[in-house]
Amino acid sequence: MSRLLSDAQLATHLDGFSAETRELILALRDLVLDAAPGVAEAIRYNALNYFLDGVCLGCIGGNVCIIDCRRGRVQLGFMHGAGLPDPADLLQGRGKHQRDMPPTSVGSVRTPALRRLIESAHAAAFGRASGASGASSA
Repeated sequence: MSRLLSDAQLATHLDGFSAETRELILALRDLVLDAAPGVAEAIRYNALNYFLDGVCLGCIGGNVCIIDCRRGRVQLGFMHGAGLPDPADLLQGRGKHQRDMPPTSVGSVRTPALRRLIESAHAAAFGRASGASGASSA
């Protein structure tokens, strides 16, 4: 069974964001929870982290994705995103491992390409957890 934030924890985390930002974060959260069943959810590093619970290094080793908002800009981050298939070219970044997708609207979240990206990150996390090849590791 997945471990999710309580309604109160989520509300506290979202407090202070604009209504538009909250709506975008919640749309991303709904998509992640639907596309990556069984993930654990926690607030780490001031962001919503989605990961495989019980994996070595938790929200880092088992990371599926992160929903972060800095300076008013929402980002969907993938710690191990460099190894993910991205035929729609949604991801940005040049780091060794990390990639981000900056959604601009709720509509930009509700796309099959983004869902497939999250599903790929979820599968890659299972691959890392089992020692199989998946997305690049940290």
